Amino acid sequence: MKRIIAISLIILSFFTACTTEVIPVPYTTDTESIYIEADQPKVTVEFVNNNSYSEIGITEGMNEVIKEYFVRYFSSFGDYTDNVFDDIYYFNTEYERGIINTMVAYQNQIRRVMAIDLGYSSATVGVTYRSVTETSDGYDVYLTQNDYMNYNFVPDTVSYTSDIEHHFILKEIDGEFYIVKHSEISGVYELITQRYESYLRENRLTLANLTSSQITETLDELKTLLVDDVTSKLKDATQQREEYNKAPDAYVSLLTADNPYNVENALKYSYEWVGQVEYKRNPAYTAYDIYGGNCNNYTSQCLFAGGIPMDLQGKQWKWYGEDINNTGGRYGRSSSWAACEYFYEYCVENTGFGLVCDINGNLYSGRPGDIIQYISDGIGVHSVIITKVIYDSDGNVIDYLVNSNTTDKIDCPMSLYGYTDFRLIKIIGYNK
Repeated sequence: MKRIIAISLIILSFFTACTTEVIPVPYTTDTESIYIEADQPKVTVEFVNNNSYSEIGITEGMNEVIKEYFVRYFSSFGDYTDNVFDDIYYFNTEYERGIINTMVAYQNQIRRVMAIDLGYSSATVGVTYRSVTETSDGYDVYLTQNDYMNYNFVPDTVSYTSDIEHHFILKEIDGEFYIVKHSEISGVYELITQRYESYLRENRLTLANLTSSQITETLDELKTLLVDDVTSKLKDATQQREEYNKAPDAYVSLLTADNPYNVENALKYSYEWVGQVEYKRNPAYTAYDIYGGNCNNYTSQCLFAGGIPMDLQGKQWKWYGEDINNTGGRYGRSSSWAACEYFYEYCVENTGFGLVCDINGNLYSGRPGDIIQYISDGIGVHSVIITKVIYDSDGNVIDYLVNSNTTDKIDCPMSLYGYTDFRLIKIIGYNK
């Protein structure tokens, strides 16, 4: 996933502040109706160019349409407004427009169902242009994106995301640029596009054989299905939250370990090896971003920094080198070190020496240093480390903040990753 490109960054060399009016948006949960108040501050999105884009061939017109894309995208989530993007796309791009409109609606529905104030009044989004290439379809602009904001439910904490890769294909018409195609490396984009491909297969359809109106119709149907699916799937998480807050003492783990987990060291490591503007990796380990993600490699490193020893016995958990070695010895790495589901299997099966963890606790019984895994079709696909537990004014747990790799995130809400199924791994300590 990562690139090796030598570019001198000129951070914050240019920015433009844009605003959008807030519209009252009612939404309901199983227990109450909630409104975003009309007198809330406007959502302000600052767009920052992290490098001197003209030096690599990006024009003002290209930069303007990309700025407009990101301003609309991030203002959508500040006040839960499903902004549309149609006018900045080229004609006959129903698929591209449908994907971005579905991404916005899907993520806003997660915010609504979670029933905590996951909006924000301002956000900053930065882009680092990497290259521009002229193709038969237009200009292929490759960039990485970072962002940060203070969410309303944690106003004193800045949440950072960095290193989301994008490709924009732009076409110039009468002096203005329009988006022809767009793709990004992110969990939400991949979820939406993969679900659409599955939807077409299930209905024995192919994108190439659909008319423009049929593409719009099928994507609208998918958007409805996904929004309904969010509401259904997040019921389990909201129910677990309610159950935990009614009787938190009932969910204290009874597991014990011979040696404690050093949470402070694990968290210190988690902040050291994650980037605010660009990705950051510990050179002592291989980074596995290009092999599908660095997330569990990162959380394993955090646990190791917290004193959990590498395990060479039975079901192993170790990293001594890049080659896979599950059979013992201080060389290679076990599958459980860098792969989410294999790490979960280690947590389930390990006895005796090594990690002691509780995999059966209530989702909201976690503490800083514990691991959250996101689940897709029953399989763990992403691992993050809890950095903070967030409580409301009554002392109820309402969410976690987490750090992660692949897309680097610092103190970001657990709820806003784009997944709707979660797994808590409570780290108790280790036996030695």
